[in-house]
Amino acid sequence: MTAASLTVEILKEIRDAVRTTNDRIDQTRIELSRQIQQTNERLDVTNDRLDGVEGALLDVAEQHRFLVRYVTGLGGREATLQGDVADLRVRVESLEAKVEGKGP
Repeated sequence: MTAASLTVEILKEIRDAVRTTNDRIDQTRIELSRQIQQTNERLDVTNDRLDGVEGALLDVAEQHRFLVRYVTGLGGREATLQGDVADLRVRVESLEAKVEGKGP
């Protein structure tokens, strides 16, 4: 085998190796594109679910604020009602005393 034919054979092997490498790179690129597409689809589904969760959490937060305002209002009313009940007891006792003839 001559040096020229040896060089040609080596160049052919290099060419074939480059083609094989290019084919593998193309296949890898195609596979990666498919996987990226699947990941994007999953992200879309996840984002839709998170939108639902976000809406539910906002509803819960609004209900919580309403409940806190309501309970806070009840606490203020309790103090007022205790005074009103004590006043009514005094008045009822006064009326009962009048009815029984004991009162002023």
